Parts: sequence; structure tokens; C-alpha cells
Amino acid sequence: MAHSAQEFIRALKAPSDPPHPDGLSKVDIARQAWDDTSLYVPNKEEAITDWILTRFLKDKDKDA
Repeated sequence: MAHSAQEFIRALKAPSDPPHPDGLSKVDIARQAWDDTSLYVPNKEEAITDWILTRFLKDKDKDA
């Protein structure tokens, strides 16, 4: 679980999934951050939405 905004964003932008060996997947990290009202991330909803859309576009490009 991310303990700061910086740690959360770095986890989502990490090149590997999960970002840390034996850690949570990015989907689980995003879900926990979404549900955690005590984790302050400026524009948290936008950051998660951006990550999801970017992931979809990367997956689409791989299929093409």
C-alpha cells in the first residue's frame, strides 16, 4: 500500500507489475488508493483514470 502521493504515483508508473517483487499488483494499488480516504493524492481520481486509460491504450497497441 502506498503511504504517500509520491509513492503511489511511482508505483503506477513503474515499468513492472507488480512494482515491487512480491508486492501488490498495480490494479490492487489503485483500488486501495481509491478506497483509502486518508491517502491524500492531489487529483487522485484523475491519476487513477489516466493510468487506466494509458494501460488500455498500451494493450490496444500490442494487439494491433
